[in-house]
Amino acid sequence: MGERLMNELSEDILRLEDRINSRDDDRQATDAFVAEMRNGNTVRKTKSDEGKLKNWLFQQNEEREGRSDIKKEMSAPTRKRKPAQPSRPFTEEEIDMLYQKGLLGGGKNAKSLSNTVFLNNSMYFGMRSRTEHEHLRWGDVELKKTSSGDRYLEYSERATKTRTDVNSDSRAFPPKMFEEWGNQRCPIQMYLLYAQKRPVKMKGDEAKFYVGINNKVSSSEWFKNMAMGKHTIAKIVKTMAEEGGIKGRKVNHSARKTGIHCNYFNT
Repeated sequence: MGERLMNELSEDILRLEDRINSRDDDRQATDAFVAEMRNGNTVRKTKSDEGKLKNWLFQQNEEREGRSDIKKEMSAPTRKRKPAQPSRPFTEEEIDMLYQKGLLGGGKNAKSLSNTVFLNNSMYFGMRSRTEHEHLRWGDVELKKTSSGDRYLEYSERATKTRTDVNSDSRAFPPKMFEEWGNQRCPIQMYLLYAQKRPVKMKGDEAKFYVGINNKVSSSEWFKNMAMGKHTIAKIVKTMAEEGGIKGRKVNHSARKTGIHCNYFNT
């Protein structure tokens, strides 16, 4: 009975987050459309093109309303957009497969280490959106110890010179991830390796958390002295899943959903 209830609660949370994601996507699309309609340059360009078309038609001894085709097209019924398939969490078997193929893990290369740190942050800290990952600073994550000496990471979004409104959207309590003794996939060990490999100039509190990967084979440096691009961050999970041959829709939010499943099934 208890396991059934936990399964139902987990599925309810996943469905709720899918609805939130869908509303966010629709809101962004609407905002973009409104912004385009308000663009004065777009209106002036359309009128200019309409005038050129009328002049050309006049030269060809044709007379018609330049916007008749446009009006007809605008009045035609629009196709309803097919809703996107909901993202799915990773299974334990899929996570194992990614480790076996070297797409996750700390000792392989910069890309697998970045993938692992990103996945851990999503699962343990509950980070959902690309923007949340993109704005994450190195000083937002602190290595601490319990009274018994166990190490853990604590995520607390700090106010900075360029980010002063964190209190309006901050969590009720700082999430944590703890050291797992004897586990080669220990998230604390992955963080420490990430700290060791990143450039010194990217270790300041206000430096972006995710750093660019150095793809030069001749260089011994794993990372560049610059932040990872937002488009690269946005596709981390999708790219990793495709390279690993994992089927189904896997996006960054899948990592967050994986964390939800782990939290319910491991309690």
